[in-house]
Amino acid sequence: MEKAYRIKKNTEIEEILKGKNSVGNKNYVIYIRKNHETNHFRLGMSVSKKIGNAVVRNREKRRIKHAFLSLKDNLLPYDIFVIARNNSLNLDFEEITKEIKNLLNRKNVIKK
Repeated sequence: MEKAYRIKKNTEIEEILKGKNSVGNKNYVIYIRKNHETNHFRLGMSVSKKIGNAVVRNREKRRIKHAFLSLKDNLLPYDIFVIARNNSLNLDFEEITKEIKNLLNRKNVIKK
């Protein structure tokens, strides 16, 4: 994923979390905040150490990134922060994309 699409700074992540605009299910929690600075979405994510070792966590991050890249053209300019839960490891790629798309639809982040 290109640098312009990433959220890396702690201050930016804290601002998103402070907004308390979230939606979740048993696999993911997604926090969103309107982005007025860019005309595209930006993504940050967190996978807890409780989920597994570094290999497992990085694999889950790659799967989430890939799901967002498949939705890239349909997303409105929001800052999005994803927190993966334990159950997300059991999903295949199509299910991950479906789950994330469903959560984003509930918050009206996907273009109609």
